[in-house]
Amino acid sequence: MREWVKFGLPALRGQQAAILKQLEQAQKKAAEAERHTRAVEEKVAGLEREIEALKKQAAEEMAVEAREMQAETQRLLEKVEQQAQLEIASAVDHAKKELRAMAVDLAVEMAEKRLAGEVARGAQERLVERFVRSLDGRN
Repeated sequence: MREWVKFGLPALRGQQAAILKQLEQAQKKAAEAERHTRAVEEKVAGLEREIEALKKQAAEEMAVEAREMQAETQRLLEKVEQQAQLEIASAVDHAKKELRAMAVDLAVEMAEKRLAGEVARGAQERLVERFVRSLDGRN
């Protein structure tokens, strides 16, 4: 048995040292893994905050764009309304001019008919007589 103690004990001590070394390495790896896990968790938490900030920024930008689009739409509607008012005013002016022209044409036509009626009733003779009398009165 002494031989076993003489050879076995150093072999067991060597195994014990190897096991202790492996345990120490395992503890280091576990600690490193834990640090790595914490770092990843912190990055994930940071990403979540960044995502929320980006969502908030996007919502604000969309609200600004919506207000700008609404203002632009209102401006375009006002421009269209102004243009329509100008076209209506132009059409009214044109219609008034046409009505005036028609009224003038109608007045001239009525005057022609009236004059033709008077001429037909001997007005032409009276006009000639008046003219001749006016000439006699001058001599």
